[in-house]
Parts: sequence; structure tokens; C-alpha cells
Amino acid sequence: MGLYGGNATLGDQAEEACAGMPGAGAPREAGRDAGFGDPALPGAEGRVAYRAVKRAFDVAFSLFMLVAFCWLFAVVAVAIKLDDPSGPVIFRQARVTKGGREFTMYKFRSMCADAEERLEGLRDLNEKTGPVFKMADDPRVTRVGRWLRKLSLARTIIGRVSLNSCGNNSQNLCLIR
Repeated sequence: MGLYGGNATLGDQAEEACAGMPGAGAPREAGRDAGFGDPALPGAEGRVAYRAVKRAFDVAFSLFMLVAFCWLFAVVAVAIKLDDPSGPVIFRQARVTKGGREFTMYKFRSMCADAEERLEGLRDLNEKTGPVFKMADDPRVTRVGRWLRKLSLARTIIGRVSLNSCGNNSQNLCLIR
């Protein structure tokens, strides 16, 4: 059951999961996004041309980068499959943006195929607070995954968010649920 009576949306679940965090429950200020802290651009919601140009740039730049680095992506995909042939090359996960919007994120798999199932056994070793799980030497990370993380090649490949929205701003829904 969600905050508003019906089925809970992912944004509602994120809000419920963050209820005990500092600043939670405070009224939202005018001109701010959906409560994750960064100010929204004032008046951006009414600038259709700005949003269209920004989206066109995001799509064009992303396509250019995918084509320019397709050879590297092929090498990484083969390395992942040789290191751990039991799972897929691409990891898919539902995430929530700072604004509470849901999207599906795709990235190269840097952990073993059953990493989500093994998470419960490692919860007491979490080095962070809140809905984030972080371990310095996570045993679920594969050999190739360690290199991908060092070289920042395990980052998001595809996700329907703006280029300036990628990174640590999205929350893992599996940890929120």
C-alpha cells in the first residue's frame, strides 16, 4: 500500500525508505526537485525548447559515444563472459532518480550472477548508512569486475536519464524495497 492509498509507486517506496534520514518529512520548498536535495532549475518545466534541445543532445552524444567505443564494449563483453560464463554480460536494474522518476539502468556486470541473492548475507558488513550498500572488498565482485570498476567502465551504459543525472544520484530500488 502506497502513501496515497493505492499501489505504491517506486517514488513512494523511496520516500518511505528514506523517512528516517536527516531532513526527511520536511516540507518541500518551492523551486526544488522532489526532495533529494539539489535545487531544480527555476522555470525549466515551462521551457519546452530547452528540454527538447537538451534531450536531442543527450541522445546524439550517447549514440556517438556508443559507436566510438563499440570496439571497447566488445572486448569488455568477451572478458566478462570468459571470467564468469554463468551470468549475462549486461546487468539490468530498476532505479529512481533524484526527482523520484523510475528508469531501467543497464551496465556491464561487475559482480557474480547471484550477487543480489548473496546481498542479505553481507548486510551486517555494510560500511554506509541509509538505502546504500557499500563494502571495500566485496566478495561478489569478479576479477574482471575489479578492473572495470578501477577503470570506471562498469558505469551506466543505457538508462533513460539525462547525462548530467547519471552517477550517484540514482537510488537502487532493490535496497529501497
